[in-house]
Amino acid sequence: MKQKAPIYTLPHGIEVIGEYPARGKNPYARLRIRPHPFFPNVRVISNGISVHKSRAMLASQLGRQLTPTDHAHHGDRDRSNDTVDNLELLSAAEHNRLHKTGSKHRADSKAKTSAALKLAYAEGRHKPTDPVMAARNLSEFNAAVRAGKIPLPRLGVRKKICKHGHERTPESVSPNGSCRICEKERALLPSFRELYEHKCVLIMKDGRLTHDPCI
Repeated sequence: MKQKAPIYTLPHGIEVIGEYPARGKNPYARLRIRPHPFFPNVRVISNGISVHKSRAMLASQLGRQLTPTDHAHHGDRDRSNDTVDNLELLSAAEHNRLHKTGSKHRADSKAKTSAALKLAYAEGRHKPTDPVMAARNLSEFNAAVRAGKIPLPRLGVRKKICKHGHERTPESVSPNGSCRICEKERALLPSFRELYEHKCVLIMKDGRLTHDPCI
């Protein structure tokens, strides 16, 4: 089947076969173009790819592929104005600094960020460089959990008992959601290698996890 002719062609052979204005939650206009070396990682559908118009215009102006850290900044702050004269190449850090300097976060946004950061501290996913601040954040986080100020559905506190019958409270649930009592009992059990060598099996006895004597 013969391909239809492009609507227009940008410099460096970027053939535009469709234009779509900004709509809904996406404030940027998009172009549908033929697959091109400047956009190697974009999914091809029906011999065409979809890209932001601003990035396509900037790539055609620079004559090279844009990296993920290359941002197309609109000089007049109008995101619908994708003319070449209005676009400027900025790094991600420069673009963020330009738009965020002097802006203030909402109180609910700061509270959500603070709770997420404290959870990351507690789970060990984020380690601050200041040990005093780390201890302070962790102690404040634990105090807020015990007081019920920070809901943690991921920790399984909503469940009253674990699968082995132990009561689940903020004190008995570890940051990764496991039962501290079960962890202590497992620490007293022999290893799986020992169970295999001595032909032992794990059983529940009087509500506690234990193992049968060797056969």
